[in-house]
Amino acid sequence: MRTLDLVQSRLARQRLSSAPLDSPLAAVDLLLAVQAQEYEESKWSLSQRSGDPSEEEVEALIASGALLRTHIMRPTWHLVLPADIGWVQRLTGPRVHVANRASYNRVGHSDDDLRRADEAIAAALSDGEPRTRRELGTAIEAAGLEDCEKGERLTHAVIHAELECLIASGPRRGKQFTYLPVSEETRASGPSDDAALAELGRRYLRGHAPARARDLSWWSGLTLTQARRSFELLGDEIERLPGAEVTDAEAWWTPIGDIGTGAEALRRALLLGSFDESHIAYREPRAVTRVDLRLGFDFERPVLLDGEVVAGWRRVRARDAVEVTITPFAALSRAKRALIRAEAERFARFLGLELELVVAEPGMSKRR
Repeated sequence: MRTLDLVQSRLARQRLSSAPLDSPLAAVDLLLAVQAQEYEESKWSLSQRSGDPSEEEVEALIASGALLRTHIMRPTWHLVLPADIGWVQRLTGPRVHVANRASYNRVGHSDDDLRRADEAIAAALSDGEPRTRRELGTAIEAAGLEDCEKGERLTHAVIHAELECLIASGPRRGKQFTYLPVSEETRASGPSDDAALAELGRRYLRGHAPARARDLSWWSGLTLTQARRSFELLGDEIERLPGAEVTDAEAWWTPIGDIGTGAEALRRALLLGSFDESHIAYREPRAVTRVDLRLGFDFERPVLLDGEVVAGWRRVRARDAVEVTITPFAALSRAKRALIRAEAERFARFLGLELELVVAEPGMSKRR
């Protein structure tokens, strides 16, 4: 199996180049957690995998609590289903706290400070009404912790409460994000201990295979030993792929009898987000190109054709239109341009805006 085969298989498994899923909820269920610090892009990534719902439709699922946005794994923002937030945080949260220890210390948060902040946040949300981050900061300050009304001390206090699974996203208030409490029942739900470790590996491979233990370790923030154990626990549910082209001795694994391609693969261009699960969820290879990116090519987001990165893209959103600029690495044929235009039109429809497409000269994104 060549690197390109691996990438194409992943794209099909993630429903980017195969038949779409029924809904954004099904897409998050497939992937378990979808990286979402680039919030607008994360909504687009769900639409691409689930039959092209609009941005408003995806936003409504998040506002309703059917999807939750929180710091979980590594740490960074992810979208996750309520049914999964409790057991995943119990499994990965302790590792993230370890990774965050230097940051907690740098901003002056002791363990006691963080405990008191958690209590203040829980009390502020006890009436079930959503609160903005600034409003949570006011509550923390009122509990006697100084300099927590804004800035990094507030940021890390809120992240700590998320990792403790005390809070997650609420509906936006205008452009501001809000928080709501996570119920005790939700926090306690799902598997624990080895059962949770096995479920993490099972769900990761279901949505991301072919992949290695080191990919699971990177994606989840768990140790490589834990990731290997996760796959071991799955036993004959998964199989090792023979002859895979790899950069080290790690084996590629997939659910048994299924490498995720299938006859339904569709030929389309893909305008992917900066942190799309199709590339951010793996150590390497994350992408296939026919140019050496060390030569200085710089792009914000990848454009893929048949699993190969052929260009970068950026977008500028205005009131009634979105300008999409494509910067190819080399000249594009008419057929390739047509596929890219179709995907750009799909993106504009997702936003409910008119499309203004610009195709730059090849190589114009080179760093100077």
